[in-house]
Amino acid sequence: MSAAHARVERAVKEKFVNEKPTTKSAVLYALKKAAPALKLRPTTWRLLSVLCDLSHPIDWEDRKIGPVVWPSNAALADRVGVDVRSIQVHLRRLVQMGLITHSDSATRKRFGTRVNNRIVQACGINLTPLMIRREEFLELAETHQAELAERKKLAQLISETRIKVIRLIAGGQDSQIAGPWIELSTTFARLGEQYGMALSRPTRTVKASLTDLHTLLSSLITLEVSAESAWSQHLDATELVEDSSSAGDKGFTQNPNLIHKKDDSLNQRAAGDVNGIKAAPSAPRSEIQQERTKDISLDLNQVQQACPALSQYYPDAFSSVQKLASSIHQLRGLLGISGKLWDEAQRSLGPIEASLSLLVILQGHEDGRISNPGGYLHSIVSKSASHQPGMREIIARMAASRTHDPRPSLVFPLFGKKEAERHAG
Repeated sequence: MSAAHARVERAVKEKFVNEKPTTKSAVLYALKKAAPALKLRPTTWRLLSVLCDLSHPIDWEDRKIGPVVWPSNAALADRVGVDVRSIQVHLRRLVQMGLITHSDSATRKRFGTRVNNRIVQACGINLTPLMIRREEFLELAETHQAELAERKKLAQLISETRIKVIRLIAGGQDSQIAGPWIELSTTFARLGEQYGMALSRPTRTVKASLTDLHTLLSSLITLEVSAESAWSQHLDATELVEDSSSAGDKGFTQNPNLIHKKDDSLNQRAAGDVNGIKAAPSAPRSEIQQERTKDISLDLNQVQQACPALSQYYPDAFSSVQKLASSIHQLRGLLGISGKLWDEAQRSLGPIEASLSLLVILQGHEDGRISNPGGYLHSIVSKSASHQPGMREIIARMAASRTHDPRPSLVFPLFGKKEAERHAG
């Protein structure tokens, strides 16, 4: 008798007498719940299932002998679909895991006798450990589920933070904003080398421990804070001239002289977010496009109601038209949209429509309905000549929808490829 076998048999004898009555179905339910946590191999699990199937429900209620089965290894091999040697290996593994024990005869033969369907004598494979550990299985299953939930949450947070860090760094470098972008990029690359799939595809990796995932998330958050600090310093250093138009802070009008930057090169690079940030030379626009930008006037309260996600990045974005324009000015980099695509969007949509589209895309991304901001903007640009709703109309619909239901709108016309094609056609 092996040491593992002796330990299991000793534990069975100590606990079996005081074990509360249970049923076969209750034990099997607990065992199936705990199966993922036990990490049984497929063949081992099939063998254990066959052993349980060979027992009778009344065996699990017997306080003297308990559930014992006596099939030969050849019969088990036939039922499981493997050879006899494999059966011996998996039986040994079940003993080591404390799931079964052997009640062998002196000749190591398995046999049993039933009277009125009850076992009166049996030498074979004893399943009593399963009965004794029923409550332990339930606790193990609960702990395993909690760990899976925590792992899933950590993976989601890592994925979201990773994307934010990449966009913050890429946007800062692309916009030539002063900041420790090289150091941050180096640190991010080092994390990739250290954690591998846990960083690149956290939702698909199962090898990393919870401790490693917590440490990785903490490192990413540190990078995010450093990158956002550089962006905040850039925004604070940007001087804006208040609009003296009659529309005041609550008007949103097309005024090419509304915003002036101290850094003219940065102004040209940004190329026209909203309210007169000068755009690159525009190509001839269709009548539909010209109609969209006529008499544009938006209420800031309505824009905030439609696209509250901007406030998460810039809390004072809706305090004035200038603050809104300055905030939108940074969105291209934050969303990871290339300069080439942005120039194309301005030429196709116009500076106002292109800027409003960034607000709409940001909100859709935060709501979980737009996974690829750059690809989505490209889709908008490619359909710019069709009869899809303008951004002003979309923002009005979003604001109205959120007024009645604060959850993300389910009928937003540009969310989802099918919806976009339906409204475009």
